[in-house]
Amino acid sequence: MVLTSVLRRSTAASVFADVLGRALFQDLRQEGGYSYSAEADYSPRDAEYATLTAYADALPQKQDAVVGGFVDTLARLRAGRIEQAELDSVRAKLLKVYDAPDLGADYISLAEEILTRLGGDYEEARGQLATLTPA
Repeated sequence: MVLTSVLRRSTAASVFADVLGRALFQDLRQEGGYSYSAEADYSPRDAEYATLTAYADALPQKQDAVVGGFVDTLARLRAGRIEQAELDSVRAKLLKVYDAPDLGADYISLAEEILTRLGGDYEEARGQLATLTPA
């Protein structure tokens, strides 16, 4: 199952993709055992838009369960049921990127994000991550 959406680029959208990927993995792989691979990806398209892709695989006999679980996970997140711990975990992972010794050379995708959307302002990017809430 695949869900693809084009959305405006933002720190919140990028973080949401990570939260969604973790939620799908937990719900469909760890808890349900329906899917081997359940993930989400945020890919910048240009300076203004990005593509969010969420997907999960399934054996033929588990396809209905994967579709139901996928929709349930999306509904849970849509309803705003994101735990602070989920957000904190994703935020911590993303903030580590900003501590890399040679950020521009080691993290080309982050450099692209910073150059096209933030104009090279690392502190602004850190600040946006720090102020995100589950809402």
